Amino acid sequence: MEKKKRIGAYLRSSVVEEEYYDSYIPKPLPPEPPLDMRELYPLLDQANAALGRLDGMSAVLPDTSPLLYLSLYFKANRRAYYDHLQSVRDWEAWIEFFLEGVVETAGQAMETAKAV
Repeated sequence: MEKKKRIGAYLRSSVVEEEYYDSYIPKPLPPEPPLDMRELYPLLDQANAALGRLDGMSAVLPDTSPLLYLSLYFKANRRAYYDHLQSVRDWEAWIEFFLEGVVETAGQAMETAKAV
């Protein structure tokens, strides 16, 4: 393949006197899949509003211990937690693991709230 047909640039460097070598520097790749930030902004706004409501509810409660305490779930499932954090490409599995923790923790929170 000819040098001119490739995407990127060549940098010519001198080793000693008349000896040269060319270094190929490719252009940066776009993210896979390409991200459209306009699609993310409404989701960020919704998440921010949901966290604000949760924070507002916790300010009204006299004891916030019955609320979700996901750290305990992550400590109990530490190996799976770190495995999911390391597999960056498999974000669906991370979300599934996280939601399982929310369901389990919410069940424990309901039992605690009933006992209080």
